[in-house]
Amino acid sequence: MNRTDNVWTVVTVSENITEAAVIDGFTISGGHANGSGANEDPGKSGGGLHALGHPAVRNCHFEQNYAAWRGGGAYFVNTDGLTIENNSFVHNESDNLGGGLNVESDSSKLLAIRECTFTDNAALRGGGLNIQNADCTVEDCTFLYNLTPQHAGGMRYDATAGGQSIELKGSYFEGNASSFGGGFFFEARSDNNSFTISDCRFTENISTNLQPGWGQSGGGAHITDWPNTENNSYLMRDCEFQRNTSTGYGGGLSTFIAGNGSNLEFRNLTFLENSSDAGSGAMDVTSDFATSYGTVLIDSCHFEQNASDFIGGLAVYAGYEDAPSGEYSVTNSTFIANEGREGAPYTLEQ
Repeated sequence: MNRTDNVWTVVTVSENITEAAVIDGFTISGGHANGSGANEDPGKSGGGLHALGHPAVRNCHFEQNYAAWRGGGAYFVNTDGLTIENNSFVHNESDNLGGGLNVESDSSKLLAIRECTFTDNAALRGGGLNIQNADCTVEDCTFLYNLTPQHAGGMRYDATAGGQSIELKGSYFEGNASSFGGGFFFEARSDNNSFTISDCRFTENISTNLQPGWGQSGGGAHITDWPNTENNSYLMRDCEFQRNTSTGYGGGLSTFIAGNGSNLEFRNLTFLENSSDAGSGAMDVTSDFATSYGTVLIDSCHFEQNASDFIGGLAVYAGYEDAPSGEYSVTNSTFIANEGREGAPYTLEQ
């Protein structure tokens, strides 16, 4: 299909439009934002929908839209009170961020994304969904077979402004692929952010060599806490990882935590039949608390039939030899029939 002579953006929304306006029940397709102007303009972002305002968007279908910069299906830059619910994003693509949907802000703004489906979308990062800087809830969404070469086949969140509150709950990730974080990739590049992930399922996602020269980590999901950040917290609870794979580290879940005073809690997680070529088949936790004390708690988790060339179940790496100590706890957890070349169901290393 040749879409190069199509309209750049199918629908544009001006900045004075609020949530009182509703876009409901439309099919939006065929946008091809490969035009001129600044990267954030309709000529290059938001092939299906480009919004400077924040209307409610419900019951719409975004299919086969393209953007040379961000938001192949839809692109939003003002999230104050934005609600996006019961929409589908299928076969959309962008060359940069957010193949299906890209939402970004420069501060804490309210954002709710509910009951949306992201299928077969592609981008450099955030194949299905990319969010930057919003107090947001992503709830009861489905991410299927989305693709990126770098970060987050399914969903990416990037906290650059600080003080963000992010909640992902009740969502399903299957068959997504990326170098880092096949299902999702969350990263904090600022201070005092709070991430909560609950009641989610990750099935047959993959972290593999899709970007030449890059490593691979986190078949189901990956979390990064950047150096020189402070006091970020991460809670993951009541989630299931099954048959996810990584050609690098952490078949199910991986983390790299390098901020100061970061706190991680993993409660009631289940890891079944995940695998990796390095590190742990189920879960890799790598932390390097640079200048202050941090904590890692793994409680009431179940690791069964995971496999790796190294550690079958759980690997916790406690930083470099000259790094300050943190507190690491593994409690009330079970390890059954995990397989690793080094033989141990779990390991703690420094």
